[in-house]
Amino acid sequence: MTITDIIIIIVLGLIIIPVIYFNFIKNRNKPCHGCSKAGVCNLSVDEIKAKLREEYLK
Repeated sequence: MTITDIIIIIVLGLIIIPVIYFNFIKNRNKPCHGCSKAGVCNLSVDEIKAKLREEYLK
């Protein structure tokens, strides 16, 4: 490995680690993460879980 390879690996690591953290680890317990209607939805977490449970049982 040359110094150039090591620098490229370090730069890629510095880019990939924050992406993984902010997309997956930080938001994993938020029920509305990834929902397209999260900004306009007025349902509570319990209401969302009840609605999902009803859809699952159908």
